[in-house]
Amino acid sequence: MAIADTIHEMIVEYLGKYNAAVKKARPGAGLFGFGSGPKDDPCHAEFLEKLAAYTDSLTAVPPEEANAAVRLVIGYALDRSLPECCHWVFVAAERCTFGLISEMLPEERAVLLAQYEKAVPRLQRFPVEKELVRALGQ
Repeated sequence: MAIADTIHEMIVEYLGKYNAAVKKARPGAGLFGFGSGPKDDPCHAEFLEKLAAYTDSLTAVPPEEANAAVRLVIGYALDRSLPECCHWVFVAAERCTFGLISEMLPEERAVLLAQYEKAVPRLQRFPVEKELVRALGQ
């Protein structure tokens, strides 16, 4: 199975767990900081740990597979239609792509860097996004 397909399955599983947490939440759960709501569900941390473990285990990745996997994760991080807590999980998940970025061809990294810099203004970037830009620029 391709790397991007495996990561996509993880993402679908994660979003399914998040949606299940939303459905089982009581009305007002987590409102005003009282109680816990779907944004506090362990599914967020579980997804990041699972993704990090998977990407850390990869070696000698073909450039086309690395490119597809990195673009997949970054695509979800840039998707503002997702719930806000999921958006920030995907921004954090960008760190899991750093090992794959080094496997990409330089021209693919340059194209992705240009697209990312256009999508995420420099002054609005969080530390992980700045690290991503640096990794793409190498």
